[in-house]
Amino acid sequence: MCGRFNLSYTTSDLSAQLPHVLWDFEQIPSFNIAPSHQISVISEMAGEFRGSRMQWGIPITTSENRSVLMSNTRTEGILEREIWNKGTGRICFIPASGFYEWDKVSKERIPYNVQLQESGLFLMLGIFRETSSFLSCSVLTCPAGARLEKIHHRSPVILTTDIDLKIEKSHMGEMDFLKKALDYQSKINLRLTKVSPKINSVKNNTPDCLLEDNTQQMKLL
Repeated sequence: MCGRFNLSYTTSDLSAQLPHVLWDFEQIPSFNIAPSHQISVISEMAGEFRGSRMQWGIPITTSENRSVLMSNTRTEGILEREIWNKGTGRICFIPASGFYEWDKVSKERIPYNVQLQESGLFLMLGIFRETSSFLSCSVLTCPAGARLEKIHHRSPVILTTDIDLKIEKSHMGEMDFLKKALDYQSKINLRLTKVSPKINSVKNNTPDCLLEDNTQQMKLL
């Protein structure tokens, strides 16, 4: 699952690492991104990959007739149906420098910043939906790997920035891309760092949210 993440890069930084993407806005670093926020998202439009702003969370109506934001979407639901639901959306890529998960120790929830071992920037695979008034997106999730599952059983589907973003135009092509992305997860190496409890409040959005907290030793392999 991904309920909060950070992107500590500017548009210039992103352009240097993703030179094939055209950016429609100026990205500023953000250290505590939450559902409903406007976020940076890469999608293929008219044959080009463009970076644009989207709402994190696709509006849906539940079986109880409640309106909620679908900030995460399980890949299993898509694969089990073996069909790409046009009503759900199309593949997109969400740049991130880390995402947060919480370990529950007694009654305390301890936040960790989860990053790639080898690189500062990575892409979370997502889906997006376009309506007449705005764009919204949801992060695709899969079962967590060994490093993360001690804290949480779900993880975003993660891609490194050197992966080929080329997607077939057909919906079956997007399904094939999703399957390849899931196979790629076994190559992803994560680093978990305990960070400041300031991250627990979405009101805090400063670089010191990422400062390492050494008050407890992390009991992970």
